[in-house]
This record gives sequence, structure tokens and C-alpha cells, in this order.
Amino acid sequence: MGAKEVEVYPISEACKTVLEKVVVDHPDLRALVIQVEGIRIKLANEKEAAVINKNQVNPYSMIVTNHTLHVVLKEVGNGSYSDVYFTEAIEFKDGSCSKKIIKSAEIPFEGEIKMLEMLSPDSKASFKIDHFAGSFFAPQEKLYLGVFQPSDCDFTKVDYHKLQSPVSFICRQLIDVCEGIASFHRRDIILRDIKGRNLLINYQGPGKVTDFGFLMKMAQPGTKHEALGTVLYVAPYIWDSILGQKYWNRKQASFVGGYQGKASDLFSIGRVIQFDVLRLMISQLGERYQVPVLTFVMIESTPRKQIGKFTDEQLEAFEQSAPGRVLRDANSSKDQDILYIFDAPEMMYGKTVEQINKFKGKIPDAELKKMEKLAELAKELQNPSKQGLLDFLKKQNESAGDELVQEVLKQLHKILTPAAARALIV
Repeated sequence: MGAKEVEVYPISEACKTVLEKVVVDHPDLRALVIQVEGIRIKLANEKEAAVINKNQVNPYSMIVTNHTLHVVLKEVGNGSYSDVYFTEAIEFKDGSCSKKIIKSAEIPFEGEIKMLEMLSPDSKASFKIDHFAGSFFAPQEKLYLGVFQPSDCDFTKVDYHKLQSPVSFICRQLIDVCEGIASFHRRDIILRDIKGRNLLINYQGPGKVTDFGFLMKMAQPGTKHEALGTVLYVAPYIWDSILGQKYWNRKQASFVGGYQGKASDLFSIGRVIQFDVLRLMISQLGERYQVPVLTFVMIESTPRKQIGKFTDEQLEAFEQSAPGRVLRDANSSKDQDILYIFDAPEMMYGKTVEQINKFKGKIPDAELKKMEKLAELAKELQNPSKQGLLDFLKKQNESAGDELVQEVLKQLHKILTPAAARALIV
């Protein structure tokens, strides 16, 4: 049986008009249209794409699919294993246009897509999960492309200056992303790479969880697997010892591995609140009200870094000196260990509240109280003991559906009063 014939229709005049407005500084729009039409005709199927690279003549990189031309406006950042771009998507048929996000990677997105297919029908339609809007393969560049709806920014880039009630707003966004996480936990899927850059902000819409490269079906308790995560956000208790952090890969002869369950995702939320939410908020509020917070933002809130070549015995000694607070960067090499030593959650909480109190009389008392409660929640979620976290959430284990994250949602709802709804933009 032959391949299904692909519908190729001429680029509409409406599309050409829009294209002319988007690529205003292209020297020869007619030549560009001819080039794009020629590329489209050669596409083998609906899932194939082609890339037009930026050069001296063409000021924009572009991605061509059968139905859409994506004009790359800027690079947004990097995911777990992908580059992320902001595009203007122009439909060939009628010239309609919309903003999109495209992720390009050298490995397929099939694993992520299959895991997302395991979600419930309601979760597949949820606006609190950054679902694929399409996926393609560009054979010439050997790149896999995923298309997504855009968001305003991620949790590390929130502009708190434009918000009348910044704490209420971020609580609402945290509720949204935790509801997104709950969709995965109900299906016993662990995200494993929750961090500020993987949580999306929308000033007039719901927050979203994104970047599903490390999704994993929850393993049987007591088993060992390749346990990993971003060093500043990962829970220490997924490994029995720091050697599990060093020998995490099954390809290593001395493989130790670890076990990641749902509790580890919630530990990461605690880190996000501490390092991506509170630190950024305190920094921006300090600028707005001319309050001295720079020492906290730049030094006191940052884990201490220790670099050297350490034996296994020395690594274990580091861990014993600060149980549950020493993390080894997975990017360490054979010749160099990169260690991060975190303050105890109670100590970090005390430092954070000290900074929050500097804003008394400058921001509303209700917002200050919520900020303190958010810091307290971060402290509890960052408990270096899994049992300590389970005790805080009043649960015996992490196996039952989304019960753990539902307890976190209850805490967030307690912080966010009913009157504090969405962001009010100044």
C-alpha cells in the first residue's frame, strides 16, 4: 500500500499578506514564498517538517510543515534536552496567525507523548498541563519538533512589579500547577524534574506544568532504578546515600541507583517556593521599596558549593556532617565532584521570615502573612526526611493516587483567601 497522499494547496494571498508583515526586513518576499512552496511539496507526510535556517539574506529561521509556517521570533531557553523557541505560526490556507512555542530535540518526543496518553480524559484536556499541540520530524537536520501553546513566562521570570497582590497571585498559580501534578499522580506517574523553569506562568490564565522528558511510571516500593533530577530541586531521600547520587546510571559498573516516588515531586515544589518564588519576590520587592535584601538574595539563600576530587569515603563524610543536605551535581566528572550544601529548612525559614518582616508597613499585612505562610510551607515540603514530609501531610505512604499533592493543595488554599483570586494587573 502506497503512502497517503498529502494535501498541498497554494499559499493563500492572506498568508502572503501576513508573512509580509511578520518578516518585514526580508529583501525578497516573492522568492521566500517560492522557496516555502517548493519545500512543502517535498514533505513526505503530515508529520514531516523542514527548517529554513537564518542567514545573511533571510533574517529569520523558519519551520515549514504541511499546513503551517513557523517564523522563529526568539529563543526562549532550554528544556531537559531541548531548545525552546517562540514563533509566529501562519496558516498557509487562510493566513490566520497565532503565537506558538516550539521545542527542538535530537531525540523523539514519543516517550513523553505516550506517557501523556496515560492521563484521564479530563486531564488530557486540562489547561494546567502543557500538552503537545503537534509533533514533527525534520529529517535533514535530524531534529524532533514539538509544538505547544505559549505562556507568559516561567516561575523564574515572574514580574512581581506589575502585580497588586503578588503573593496571592503566585499562590493561585501554585495551586494550578499542583492540580496539574495531581493529574499525573492519579495515574502513578512521577514528573521527577519539577523546577521553576518547568512551571509556566500566565498572568490572566492558569499556571501549567511542562517539560515531560523525565516522566516515569511509579516503580514498586523497595526497587531501585536510575534516580535523577536537577541538583537544586531533587529530594535527597531518593537515594539511600550520597553514593546513589554518584552511581545513578545503570551503565556504571558500581550502579547504586535509588527510588523516586510522589513525595520527591512535592519536595521539589518546596524548593521552587523557596528558591524561585520567595527569593525572586523578595528581590523585586526590595527594589521597589528600597529595602536592603541583596545579601539574602545573593548569598544567604544560596547553597554553599564545594568543588574537589573526593573519594567515596570523603563523600560519605560530607553527607554525615549535614544529613540530607549535601547534593552531588550529576554534571560532576570523574576528576571533579561538585557538591551543594544546603541550610537546614528551619534555618532557611528563619532567614526568609527575617527578610519578609522588613516589608512591614510597605505591603498589606494580609500579603505579608501569606508570604510567611508560604515560607512555612516551603520549609515543611523541603524536609530532608521522606517520613518527615509524610508526617506533615498526615499520610502513611505515597502510593494512594494523588493524596499527597491534595494535602499540599489544602495548605495552599488555606494561604490563599477566597477573595484573593487572579492577578490584578496594575
